[in-house]
Amino acid sequence: MTMSAPIVITDAEERAVLGACRGLASAGYRVSAVARYRPVATHWSRSCAERVLLPDPRSPAVDDPGTPDSVGTPALQTPAASEHAAVVRTGSGR
Repeated sequence: MTMSAPIVITDAEERAVLGACRGLASAGYRVSAVARYRPVATHWSRSCAERVLLPDPRSPAVDDPGTPDSVGTPALQTPAASEHAAVVRTGSGR
């Protein structure tokens, strides 16, 4: 039994991400997809192993009390795919 490498993709509400999810899953990766809202097509895909819903880090939270300590949980920092490029090196010929 071989274990597949986990991959996290963001902006799951975009149609292109659905294609990326399918391609990565068919290549043997275990794909987790992050979206800002529901429902999104990528989360409905059989190629998506894990579905994650997170707020958009580029916009202020609606019910943000101002300090993470007042909520009782540590603040989470999530990267936005459009702001932070994630590059996978596939070969030196590219």
